[in-house]
Amino acid sequence: MTGIAMTSNSPSEPKCDLASSTPIDFNITVTAIPSTLVIGSGQWSTITVRAVRVDNGQPPPNLTPITLETTLGTLGSAGGETQVMLQLINGSSQTMLFPGTSAGVATVRARLDRSEGFTHVHIADVRSAVE
Repeated sequence: MTGIAMTSNSPSEPKCDLASSTPIDFNITVTAIPSTLVIGSGQWSTITVRAVRVDNGQPPPNLTPITLETTLGTLGSAGGETQVMLQLINGSSQTMLFPGTSAGVATVRARLDRSEGFTHVHIADVRSAVE
């Protein structure tokens, strides 16, 4: 997301100057509740993404798209994708992470322009979870 500078030769002729645009950086937090899942349990983790501007603490405009991806499991549904596009409302959005079929540590990463945040979710195999 970039800022747009408005310039003009007169007050009645505003012009948009994209060449002088400066990128906006965001603080992005990603949380997972719960932070541990078991393969085959039917459980999911609620993933919450929050973004605010670094310079003033304000959220980006509503419906700003943010990319969310995971290294293990799927997003949105048990048969979902490993990458989804969410839309922020008041700087926040949520989806679900399902464990999939591989045990390990999932890194769930959110990206907005050049800013990113992440969290980890432990995905355990049923056999190791009961031992």
